[in-house]
Parts: sequence; structure tokens; C-alpha cells
Amino acid sequence: MSQLRSLDFAWIQYVSDSRNALYYYPGNNNAAFDKFWMAIVERYTSNVDKLRVCPEATQLSEVVWGTASVSWSGKNHPAGYWIHNSAGDYHYGSYAINGWLYNNYVAGESYLSWLEPGVQTSNAPAFLDSAWVDIWPRDTDVPAANIEDPYNGGNWGAGMVRATINRHNLAINISFIDGSTRLVPLGDLWTLAWSRKFRPGFYQPPPFQ
Repeated sequence: MSQLRSLDFAWIQYVSDSRNALYYYPGNNNAAFDKFWMAIVERYTSNVDKLRVCPEATQLSEVVWGTASVSWSGKNHPAGYWIHNSAGDYHYGSYAINGWLYNNYVAGESYLSWLEPGVQTSNAPAFLDSAWVDIWPRDTDVPAANIEDPYNGGNWGAGMVRATINRHNLAINISFIDGSTRLVPLGDLWTLAWSRKFRPGFYQPPPFQ
């Protein structure tokens, strides 16, 4: 939780410097590496290497995707110019950004600013434990079929599958856009305000075990 809180604080500093506008999805091109959210965080903290990996997932993935106990890594990504570059540098970590914080990624769903009217800042996730670098939950998403290794569970996607991992005893840590951080049981992920259109409580997931 302490690490996520620090990531969140660095991000809030960036948003403040950008006059409260969230940043745009970097795409997949040679210039995207330095525009990736982890690269932005690096500019606002001096100890990003200590912050980017959860103590429960210190091993880096050899196959790109992470698991409940392994961090994602861009080292061997086949074509992700936003996650590795020609100099051999690569981003890695065990946390994701809530993809709905990419400014106008999907019109009407993405958050545009910290200061939008009606935003539930204490219930809108910013960063979280995840098996991949970003996540776009929708209120109809089903959980991962395999909460230890969701990518190989058979229903990998961009939504809740990436976050429903058994990293902290059937729960994950999440920081929110108001700067708070808390441990959230997997079943409660559907009660959060992930996007402008997300309906908290609409979907009732099966019990996790």
C-alpha cells in the first residue's frame, strides 16, 4: 500500500503540473517509451525501482505477462515500442494504471480530469495490483478463470481479468484518485467507480476461493 501511495502521489504531481488534465494514451511507436505512464512516474520520484514491484511479485516475467506472484516485463515484448526501446531499456512492474484515466481514450467513458463534477474520487481507482500494465474494467466483465495466472486462464482480456489475481489473500491493493489506498477483496472490485460509465454493483461475481 505504501508503494502504491507513492506512485499515486507522483502521478498527482504530474496531473497538477498539467493543470489537472490527464494524459493521453501513448500509442505504440518509437516515441511512446518516454510517454508511458511508468516513464512519467519516473520523472516525479527518485526511487521508482523500489516502488514499481510489489514485494509479493519480485520475480520478473520471461513471457511478458505477469501473474499473481510474477511482475509483468517489457524485456521480451515482441513489438511493444511503448514498453521497450532500441537501447535495450524496458519498463516492468507489478502494478497497472486504471486505463480510464487515459484522457479521452473512449469518449464518454474515460475520465478527463481529477476535477470532473460528480467523480467519486475516494472510490475511483488510479493504480492497482495487476498482471498487466493497464486495465479497462467494464461493469459486465467476468473475473479471471485462473486467479494465479490469468493470462493462461482462458479468458484473458483488457478488463477485470487482469486485476482478479490472488496476490494478497484473495485481495489486491488499490490507490485512488484522492490519494487514499486500501486493500480491496477481489469480489469488491465491481463496487468501485472505474470509469464515467461504470455502474458499481451492477455485476455480482461468484465467490473467490
